[in-house]
Amino acid sequence: ILYAVWPSMLEKFSPLGLKLFFFTVIPTLVSIIFYAVMEVVYRAKHPFFERYRMEPEKKWLWESDPEQWKVIFRKTALSLARKELIFVPVLTYLTSTQNPRHKISLEEFPSVLEICFHLCIFMVVSDSVFYFMHRILHHPKLYRHFHKLHHGYRSTVAIGSTYLHPVDYLLTNFVSYFFIFNANFLQVPFTISYTVIEGHVHLATLAVWAMVMPFIDISNHTGYDFPWNPLIIIPFTGEHMF
Repeated sequence: ILYAVWPSMLEKFSPLGLKLFFFTVIPTLVSIIFYAVMEVVYRAKHPFFERYRMEPEKKWLWESDPEQWKVIFRKTALSLARKELIFVPVLTYLTSTQNPRHKISLEEFPSVLEICFHLCIFMVVSDSVFYFMHRILHHPKLYRHFHKLHHGYRSTVAIGSTYLHPVDYLLTNFVSYFFIFNANFLQVPFTISYTVIEGHVHLATLAVWAMVMPFIDISNHTGYDFPWNPLIIIPFTGEHMF
């Protein structure tokens, strides 16, 4: 599908416009659709889904404390808006000005195998960076100021994936983005992304990654351990229970 629409997208958008579209509009749509699906699952409480819930003894926040839920939901919506409308567009623009070498033409459009290969490397790099940044944020002196906000939900819930302090977002998400797509900006040519990806990845692959990223993030926060989740078979997605 992406190959079929690529020529028209090249005509309508500049390279920067394509990046802004792929890293703002697409992830937001994927996130909203995923949130909506999980909202139906949460409210339905159907036995088919509930048997896969990881903490069945806990009530959802909207059940145990409706007033607190209203407060934290508004804050979460604000956090999502701040991320998608301010952080991502601004940071995408700033990194694009560094002119990372990405393929963009239809003639260089990657094969399915090439896209999968690059996505695997993205996952390894992203998850590795995320692990260390996450550990740093759990340091007592940083946790209470920044990461504690993310743990404001008493039980793991999909929309909680975006409930982040700005510093938390920059360290856990944006740093890994830099390592994957802008190794030349960081001046670290020894990174995996520079030696294997830099100059070879196609913008279409980044578009696919922009759809995969929110899926991985939200999947890790649903509160359910669905056996059909494709991330189960991938060993480097950082899938976690709590």
